[in-house]
Amino acid sequence: MPVLLCNYLYHYLPRTDLDYDQGLALGALLHLDAALGSEGTSGLLTEGGLWQQWTDTPLRRDRNPQEYQQVVDQLCSFAGECAELFSSLESGRGFSGLDHWARRLLRDPR
Repeated sequence: MPVLLCNYLYHYLPRTDLDYDQGLALGALLHLDAALGSEGTSGLLTEGGLWQQWTDTPLRRDRNPQEYQQVVDQLCSFAGECAELFSSLESGRGFSGLDHWARRLLRDPR
């Protein structure tokens, strides 16, 4: 389980007066739970749990954990595609690899 993310969330979610990166941290933890088959978010998302307490304010009422997970999923996908692109450039495939990825991203702009 990603200890740093859990520690961050257990420290800052009770602080309903603070609005930092709690949503993205939860999205990252949900992303890792899905990838690793872990349950780091199970204690945070229960009825009356820390996430619900933190979002139980008018300004945060519409915050959806799955939307944060989707953002993190997309960022990780983008980072993975960039890593593959730069790897292909370093391996000598040159700009043909760049053309391939540019065409791919234009067809599927997620």
